[in-house]
Amino acid sequence: MCCIPQPRQDTKILWRRLAHSPHLIDEVDASGSTPLHLAAKAGHDKVVALLLLHKPSLVDVKDSKGTALHEAAEAGHEGIVARLLAVKSELVDDVRRRFRETPLHLAAKNGHDGVVALLACNPQDAQDTSGQTALHLAAQAGFGEVVARLLAYRPELLTVVSYSTTPLCKAAANGHRHVVALLLSHKPESVDPYALYIAASHGHHHVVALLLEHCPDLIKEKNFEYRGRNVLHVAAMRGHMKLIVDLLPRCSFLDDVDLEGRTPLFCAAHAGHEEVVELLFPLTPGQVSF
Repeated sequence: MCCIPQPRQDTKILWRRLAHSPHLIDEVDASGSTPLHLAAKAGHDKVVALLLLHKPSLVDVKDSKGTALHEAAEAGHEGIVARLLAVKSELVDDVRRRFRETPLHLAAKNGHDGVVALLACNPQDAQDTSGQTALHLAAQAGFGEVVARLLAYRPELLTVVSYSTTPLCKAAANGHRHVVALLLSHKPESVDPYALYIAASHGHHHVVALLLEHCPDLIKEKNFEYRGRNVLHVAAMRGHMKLIVDLLPRCSFLDDVDLEGRTPLFCAAHAGHEEVVELLFPLTPGQVSF
């Protein structure tokens, strides 16, 4: 079993123990964690320093989750991350056995901006098992500061696609308007149409408004992943009244049909959204049979 002192315990005790029984530094628990893993995760900087002084090669040891750097990055311990990188900077590219996450992935998805600053300056664009970069994860979680920092170091991450999804789509799907605005400011001329549909699908009217402000022509687009539907089809099918009311002044195509021949009114009726039907019925040209 790993032997590691409590946070307030004098590191001199650990020093004496290691001097008397140096093998203790290599002990692991049931998960394969060394004392360095545990100290890094808990944020015990002095203990980490002492362990590295005795055996720097501990930085390479992986437990079931990864190296000590993975633990420190995930927990947001900037000082320990810096100390571990000083021993071996190449650790920044190391991936966890499961999900193939780098330390940067872990810091980004948990919003640890200071740790991201230490890691992002290295030339890496690693993708996890889902094809996501650190920017995907930060955008999905809505961590604006982390997104801004990643874009400053690695603007090319903006266009990396994971399962047909960009970082912009991740932010739009979760309603993070401030992140969507930040991403658009870096590449305003290129708006992923899918971001509009996924924002509409979730009823994020403030995100939809922002996307259409940047690219008004998107409102006319049909998305074939959504069976050839436009954004009004999607909003009607989901019953998002606030969004539909916002879209109507922009829409001159209420009789537009999807690949199944259905208008937005038909989609709302099929989904049972009575209020939407009442709103769209008098506005939709022609006769509609249900």
